[in-house]
Amino acid sequence: MLQDVVLKPLGDGKIERAAIILHGLGDNAAGIMGLGEVFRKILPDTLFLAPDAPFACPHVQGGFQWFGSEDWTPKVILEGIENAAPHLNAYIDYVLETYKLAPEKLALIGFSQGTMMSLYVAPRRTPSLAGI
Repeated sequence: MLQDVVLKPLGDGKIERAAIILHGLGDNAAGIMGLGEVFRKILPDTLFLAPDAPFACPHVQGGFQWFGSEDWTPKVILEGIENAAPHLNAYIDYVLETYKLAPEKLALIGFSQGTMMSLYVAPRRTPSLAGI
């Protein structure tokens, strides 16, 4: 299972919805969670989660990647995304089950590689997630 950082809702702590924030190449869950701090001011009943990508980034100590960065050809990028997708899908399933949320109450937010992962995984899920 992917390691993560979790930011609980403000106020009474009741979880109405959740957002998973996916970092980019060389970052990590803690580094991207600042977005959750900003968003929760306007979405106080939302749970924010940020998982570390499944693979260590060889170029950045403490950083992670969803797929390698040695070859940026479309074929290699797609292969990398397809390789990482099961990790993200398992994490999404874990979040939905753990927090007893329906898929339409969960959105993905991504930056760089995290955006690519979001755009690949979310449209392929049934039932659909709330959005990207």
